[in-house]
Amino acid sequence: MIDIDAVRLCAAIYDPETPWASLWKGTDPDGIYAAVSANYLVFRGSVTGADWARDFRANPIMHPKLGGVEFGFMEGIDEFANKVVPSLGDNPIVCGHSLGAARAVLFGALLAANGKPPAAIVAFGCPKPGFLRLSEILAPVSIRSYKNRFDPVTDVPLTFYPDLPYIQPRAQIQLDVKPAPDDFGFFADHHVNLYVEGVEQCNGEKAQ
Repeated sequence: MIDIDAVRLCAAIYDPETPWASLWKGTDPDGIYAAVSANYLVFRGSVTGADWARDFRANPIMHPKLGGVEFGFMEGIDEFANKVVPSLGDNPIVCGHSLGAARAVLFGALLAANGKPPAAIVAFGCPKPGFLRLSEILAPVSIRSYKNRFDPVTDVPLTFYPDLPYIQPRAQIQLDVKPAPDDFGFFADHHVNLYVEGVEQCNGEKAQ
C-alpha cells in the first residue's frame, strides 16, 4: 500500500487544486515544489521552465556528504532540507516522479547521511542522480524505484567512465503499461498516469 499511496500522491501533486498538509510552491530561493500528506513527502516533477533547465544541467558536482551528484537535481536540496527537516515527522516516506524522483532520492540520502534515514524512498521514472558514493549511503534505506517500459528518463544522465559514472542507486522495478495509441512522443512511457496504473496492477489494486 505504501507504493500505491506514493504513486497516487505523485500524480496528485501535478494538480494545483490538491489539498496538502503542507505545500511549498517552488517560489522560495531553493525552487523546489513539494508537499506533505500524512507521513509522505512528495516532490513534483518538471513543470516550469526552471524545472526543465535543471533536468539538463547534467554536469556533476561533489557534494560534501553525498559524493558525486547531478548538479541540476541537487540544486536547492540542501536549502530545502534545512527549511523542512525541523518540522518533518520521524521516518518520512519520500517519493517523487521524474525530476521529483531524483530529488526524493537525494533528499532521502541527505537524511541518511545525517543519521535520520527515511522509512522508504519510492521513485517513479527516476533519472540517475549520482555516483557510487550516493548508492553506498543509501544501502541501508528501503528504496523502490519503478521504470515503465522504455522510459528514457531513467537512462539519463548518460554514463561515461571514468568522468561521469552516473548510476541508479538501486535496481529498478519494471512496469509494462503502454501509452495511448495516439501518444507516440519520446516521453510517452514516462507519463505519471502510466506509473499509477502499473503500480496498481502489480499490487493487485484498482484506482479508487
